[in-house]
Amino acid sequence: MSDTRQKTLWPTETTDRVRAALLKLFSKHRIVFWYDAQRELRGEFESVALPDVEKVVVDKNEFGLKYRMLREQPETRFLLYIDRPQPPDTENWLLDVLLAHEEFRTDQAVLWLAELELGYEFAEVVREHSEFYTSPKLRKWLKRLASPDDTPGRVRLKMLAACAGADARLDSFLEHLLDEYAGGQQEKRTLIERAKLFSFLWEQVEKTYGYQSDNPGLYDVTIELFKSCYAMGTDGDVRLNTEALALLKRWKDSRQHERAFERLSGECAKADLACSVCACHSDLDKAGKPADDGAGSRADSDVHRQKPALPERL
Repeated sequence: MSDTRQKTLWPTETTDRVRAALLKLFSKHRIVFWYDAQRELRGEFESVALPDVEKVVVDKNEFGLKYRMLREQPETRFLLYIDRPQPPDTENWLLDVLLAHEEFRTDQAVLWLAELELGYEFAEVVREHSEFYTSPKLRKWLKRLASPDDTPGRVRLKMLAACAGADARLDSFLEHLLDEYAGGQQEKRTLIERAKLFSFLWEQVEKTYGYQSDNPGLYDVTIELFKSCYAMGTDGDVRLNTEALALLKRWKDSRQHERAFERLSGECAKADLACSVCACHSDLDKAGKPADDGAGSRADSDVHRQKPALPERL
């Protein structure tokens, strides 16, 4: 059962690349060693098909295996898989065989880079956020967004977009995260945390909108959006920049995200920010196209409507 499960995790194109690399080695060497120090490539080893090559797992069978390869089957090609780091020379019973032949060097990060057609300069990004790349769905989303001029920062932004199911823009995946937050859900937030992208997210929010907090969160940044919008029109203390005002206007005018806006603006109004929220509704309407008839009344009625409780923080 375990073998079948593991094999389904490996895309055909990745297996094909590994197979091509191994066949190239076997064109020059009869025996190839494959050390898997992280124990993460067993499924790939079992999946790859190599003609006229015996695949052997090395596990306390070194003496018998050496006799078999050198005496019993001296013409047979062998792929030796070892699910641990290469031991020190003094403890490596197959050292003489290794020195006379070749080692296949790869790891999971390199295979993912090959699958996504990314250069080796992105290897540290992949290793740092390895939990993201364990998901075939997220890898597929990232590959769709990737472009030849990507930088490590752009790749991280696109990883955030994949986690949020959004376009590769900061305002887009913030809107999707606010949607989820307003509905009392945390699936996208959990993906971002597991992928170790949460700190990067708030770094980008600070850089783009001027938001700073020792304990950043979606509820907190929502409050700051309304407070700064109000302060911009009253010469008050403005903590965010004009990009934040553009974000707030886009969010308010969005048909896709209007329910989340109404819900969270209602929550902010209940948190003694009613004047700020009402003023922002008015200012945002004046700043762009008129809001749909009834939009204000819908937002006001949201304050009194029964709703499930929001998570305490995000």
